[in-house]
Amino acid sequence: EYQEFQNRLLIRAREDFGVELAPSLMNLIAGCFYDGILLYAQVLNETIQEGGTREDGLRIV
Repeated sequence: EYQEFQNRLLIRAREDFGVELAPSLMNLIAGCFYDGILLYAQVLNETIQEGGTREDGLRIV
C-alpha cells in the first residue's frame, strides 16, 4: 500500500509539477504525507463515531 502511494506521488510530482524527486527526498516526502493521511483518517473516524462531522475541525484536532 505504501509503495503504491509512493509511486503515485512520484508520478504526480513529475507530471503535474515538473519535479523530479531524488530517492531519499521522495521517501521522506511520501512518508510524511502517508503518515499524515493515516492519522487524519483515524481521528476522523473516531470523531464521526462520537457523533461529530468531518467539518468539525476543532473536534478533529
